[in-house]
Amino acid sequence: MKLFLTSLFLSLQALATGVGAAGSDAVIVLLRANPQVAATRTQDSDALRQLQAEPGFAPVFQLPAARSVADTHAFERHRLDRYYRITITGRSDADVQALLDQLKLNPLVQRAYVEPEPVSLEQGEPPRVPEPEMARQAGQRSTPPDYISRQNYLMSPEPVEPYKLGGLDALALRRYPGGYGENVRVISDEIDHWAYDHVDLPKPFITHWKLREHEVGHHDTASAGVMFSLDNDYGTVGFVPRAMAGYTKFGTGGLLDLGPQLKPGDVVQVGVHYSVGRLPESVCPATPCYMPVEYSDAILDEISWLTQEKGVHVVIAAANGNINLDDPYFGGRYDPQLLDSGSIYAGGAYPTTGARAWYSEYGKRVGMFSWGSNVTSTSYSPANPTTLYTHTYSGTSSANPILAGAVALMQSIANANGIGPVPPKIMRRILQETGHPLPFPDKNKPIGVQPDLKLAVEKLLRDYSGSPPLGQLASPGEIESQSSFTLKVVLSNPDARPVDYQWHTEGLTGTPGNAEEVRLSAPRVEDDTPIPIAVDVTRGGQTLRLEDTLLVRKVANQPLPPTVVIAGPSAVSAGAPVELDASASSSANPGASPLHFDWRIPGGIVGAVPDGPRLRFSAPAFGSTPEYRFEVTVDDGLASASQTHNLRILPPVIAPPVAVVSGESRVEAGKLLNLSGTGSTGADLRYAWSASGFTPSTSTASSAAFTAPASAGPRTVVLTVTDSQSRTSRASHSVTVTAGSGGGDDCAPSDPAAGQYRPWESAKTYVGGDMVQYNGVVWRAGWSTRGMAPDRVDAFALVSNLPVPWQSRPYVAGNQVIHQGQLYQAKYWVNRAPPGVEWTLLGEHACP
Repeated sequence: MKLFLTSLFLSLQALATGVGAAGSDAVIVLLRANPQVAATRTQDSDALRQLQAEPGFAPVFQLPAARSVADTHAFERHRLDRYYRITITGRSDADVQALLDQLKLNPLVQRAYVEPEPVSLEQGEPPRVPEPEMARQAGQRSTPPDYISRQNYLMSPEPVEPYKLGGLDALALRRYPGGYGENVRVISDEIDHWAYDHVDLPKPFITHWKLREHEVGHHDTASAGVMFSLDNDYGTVGFVPRAMAGYTKFGTGGLLDLGPQLKPGDVVQVGVHYSVGRLPESVCPATPCYMPVEYSDAILDEISWLTQEKGVHVVIAAANGNINLDDPYFGGRYDPQLLDSGSIYAGGAYPTTGARAWYSEYGKRVGMFSWGSNVTSTSYSPANPTTLYTHTYSGTSSANPILAGAVALMQSIANANGIGPVPPKIMRRILQETGHPLPFPDKNKPIGVQPDLKLAVEKLLRDYSGSPPLGQLASPGEIESQSSFTLKVVLSNPDARPVDYQWHTEGLTGTPGNAEEVRLSAPRVEDDTPIPIAVDVTRGGQTLRLEDTLLVRKVANQPLPPTVVIAGPSAVSAGAPVELDASASSSANPGASPLHFDWRIPGGIVGAVPDGPRLRFSAPAFGSTPEYRFEVTVDDGLASASQTHNLRILPPVIAPPVAVVSGESRVEAGKLLNLSGTGSTGADLRYAWSASGFTPSTSTASSAAFTAPASAGPRTVVLTVTDSQSRTSRASHSVTVTAGSGGGDDCAPSDPAAGQYRPWESAKTYVGGDMVQYNGVVWRAGWSTRGMAPDRVDAFALVSNLPVPWQSRPYVAGNQVIHQGQLYQAKYWVNRAPPGVEWTLLGEHACP
């Protein structure tokens, strides 16, 4: 479905009715991620020079110089690297309007708007009622009275006279572990800070942002009391009286700067709204007009970064402007189905009537409300900075810390019960699904429900105990036509178990794959178009579905993105050479520059060499990363597009085993037959010999010796080898057993000295220098040996100086052998060679 959405801050027609509010001193400029207009690079350079020439042109957000790739992606996802400020102090409204008109035409600028003025929520609230009785009582006692009985907003959802609106049932949660807030941190983000010396309030564990401008005030003192007033025998008590409490001064960039000191599950209460000067009379009949802080794109993206990337709960006042946030003027900006930072908007209700407070903003984005008057809390005045209280805290000012306190109490109980940080959108959904509507609602002016904490905690513990996957989907919210972007699942309770990601990104370009972070590209659109996205996160058999909507913004005069094609294998074996080739990519834009290729190489790939459209490397070893995702961005000077390519690494190919037997094919009855299987191939081979009729008949050595049977005839020896994958191969070796001929090679030598030595034993281990007799002659062991007959193994050397039958073994100079009826003598050291040129023929040999 296509929507014609009006962007409040890009619409200069709207700004023409009033360029800004009093007190504004800057124009905020959001640069395009990838300029996609029909402009040359020279024009881009001119546009950049125009921006740099503006007074005070500087980044809005100071990003850390040293940051990880993941941090960089997070900043880019929420556009925090693209906001700049131009100083307009002292300029007239006409000059500012002219600047906005000029910025609208700049091809590098996506959006420009006058930074609105933040003001305390006290502006826009009903007038405060003086409370001399409370001040007087406090001054007459050593400790303040006990006012808990007047904190009806902490009590049962059933209303108590004179009220038509009940409480959130916070006190009923004290029985749960974590029910006092001892497992949570709360930060108040306001223009003033609470009275740190108030007897009923804690000291802050952190004070932050523009410290020289910090000043104490009534407003935050009252907010602090609602959230974390101490649990003692006097005064008030907060939702989380044992929480760690901190303060940061409100300002653009403050939450980003605070981010590194926050952790998942922290709660930030933003007790500020914007005074925006004039809006169309149909939207805001009176001036000034008050809007929630997400009226500013920069603040909206800053809060999105905090909730989605950091897992921090943010509760903001819906504002005291009595404005319909669903008004067509806002173009769906406050439709949670289109743009949703993950924060909670707090609307205000009258507890005395059970209806919406007249000043409270309303619409679909205002999902929760609470008491907007008659709220008892701590207070401050210069005359009594330490023991003052109020019964009349009101506006979305009071509703906001009530809802922030409710979130903090839920989070403390979740932490204490092993659930851990609850993702902000899941926390918000639980509170909305278990809350109660206004007793007397106006269907045309909705402000959601008031939480019922008892029901909410029961649902939390019922649905999320047992370590199901919990997390949030970090997404940019809105993107420009044809731009590339990343999405990421941020788990709030990671563990060692594997996680499966099933992405649903129909309508977007790119192959997500099974990964926590994916890079995609938006389609070309002619009108602002919402595209739903989702991801199923599965771990341990439990699945969490995360959903969001990307709002794809149209861009005027947009060129076509290049067509990106990557050719290359989808799977290779470890160590194999790989080439990815994007040279088939093309551009259809007239006047385009030659294509430029920017390869994104995943970690674990070593030695990758980009060469324009080609990328060459060797596949990494098979291991814990079975698949790698490569990405190339192709830019033709007018537009760019990205494509990914997944490469799977296969385990090394191990050839099946092959059994090979080498050795003699003839043996005399009763003599040794030496066979070898060392020529076999395969990984981690195991050997099994079978020699039926021989002694022994089996062996598990790589080389084996068998004594031939007494009877002559053909025989078969079988070798079976088995590799590391239990694959087998078998080889048969034919042997002819011959009877003794009585001459020639069959003569049995006899050395009279042999009787001095013990016969060789196959089961005995011999070491260097050991002497044995074998087949009538004397042998000496050169090194440790066992199981192989002396005339069949190199470990034994012949000592007797008389002819012996030739065997395939080493001989030294002077050794005499009988071979084929002839007598030979070795000329020098001979290694296994049969009688030939290395030998001297001495003549025929006859047995004695």
